[in-house]
Amino acid sequence: MKRFSKILFVLILLSIIRFSQSCKVDDFTYNTSFIEFNYNKIKILNIDNSGVYPKYMSSDTMLDGAVTFKISVMDSINKYTYAKPQASFGFSTLTAKTENEPPTMPYKPKYKIQKLNIITMESISQSLPANTDITNHFVYYSENFKLYKSMDELLSYFNASFESETTEFQISLKDKIQNNKAQFLIIITLINGQVLRANTKLIHLITAEYNK
Repeated sequence: MKRFSKILFVLILLSIIRFSQSCKVDDFTYNTSFIEFNYNKIKILNIDNSGVYPKYMSSDTMLDGAVTFKISVMDSINKYTYAKPQASFGFSTLTAKTENEPPTMPYKPKYKIQKLNIITMESISQSLPANTDITNHFVYYSENFKLYKSMDELLSYFNASFESETTEFQISLKDKIQNNKAQFLIIITLINGQVLRANTKLIHLITAEYNK
């Protein structure tokens, strides 16, 4: 009987060890209180900012006084949103996160955004020709802001923690464009010197009746 108890104890102990080895965090970089990720891609969407509330638009036509884009800076590898099962001593690996069950800890970028520059690819006016840095001619907005913010306030937002590995904000040009087209180059510089670039689509501009 004692021998049987010892064998049973050893089997239970081995099962516990095997089970604990099968439980692991997959592909995450955990610190004490957050999940670390890397920015590597910029995605840009057109925004209709001519009404009371901004909304996404599939058209490349905007009003010349309401030029707005949504900028998403992200980790495109997306390794934080899935977990690949692996075998381990007869047990399927248990992971810490799935698409339907995101982690509760906040995300923080490994290399923070240090600088944002916006270059106009088309002439805006005689004083703002093509290839001019017009970063200061935009105002900035995110869901965390009640009002439009300046560039300095936006940079403070970049240094915060987030609910995902994507940072999103809107940019709105303050100037009315004296041209029938517009396009912009978005340049984001990370604190480690890495530079991310993306162009907006070529936008065709129209003048609203009340602006004529």
